[in-house]
Amino acid sequence: MAVKALTQPGHEGKAYTLTGPESLSAAQYAAILSRVLGRPVRFVDVPPEAARDSLRQSGMPEAYVDAVLDLLAFMKANKADGVFGVETMEKGLGRKAGTFEAWARRHAAAFR
Repeated sequence: MAVKALTQPGHEGKAYTLTGPESLSAAQYAAILSRVLGRPVRFVDVPPEAARDSLRQSGMPEAYVDAVLDLLAFMKANKADGVFGVETMEKGLGRKAGTFEAWARRHAAAFR
C-alpha cells in the first residue's frame, strides 16, 4: 500500500493508518513462529534498563536507544493495539490483507 500511495496519483495530502487484519501480542507472534518453524520461539520481556544497557553496549547512539525504548514502552502499554484501515488497504491493494502467520510461512526460511 505504501508503494501505491507514494507512486500513484490520488494520495496527495492523505494520511493512512494501516495495520494487518489482526492485533497480536508479542507472545502470540512467538507462538505463531513456533508453530510455523516447528521449534519453540519464546518471547522474553526484557526490563527497560537491561535493554538500555544492551543497546548501548552494541554501539547504538543514545538518541536511537531512547527512541527504541520509547517505542517498546508504547507497545507494552498496548497503545499500538488495534486493527485500523484494513478496508482501505484491501481496496487499494485489490486483495485481502495478509495475516502474520501467512507472512511467517512465506518467510520461514529466513528464520532457519
